[in-house]
Amino acid sequence: METAFEETAYFLDTYALIEIINRNKNYELYKKGHFITTKLNLMELHYFLLRTAGKKEADFHYDFLLPLIMEISDEIIKKSNEFKLLNKKENYLILIV
Repeated sequence: METAFEETAYFLDTYALIEIINRNKNYELYKKGHFITTKLNLMELHYFLLRTAGKKEADFHYDFLLPLIMEISDEIIKKSNEFKLLNKKENYLILIV
């Protein structure tokens, strides 16, 4: 049972962020919930949006998503990669607890 201090967070990579912004119906589910990303994903997203939508749109989404930034520990990176290796044929979101 989760407490107020324990919540599952779903990691959004750059591709998922782009699809959510583009209102892809397959990503509607991921618009709600507790999500995180990294500053490098925001950097990629910002660059993509600069090229495709302009500075105003790129800056808006960067600033809007900035609170989702989470520093990911080395231990989480290692465990996530082990999980990915064991489940390489599965389509999944990385869960960070």
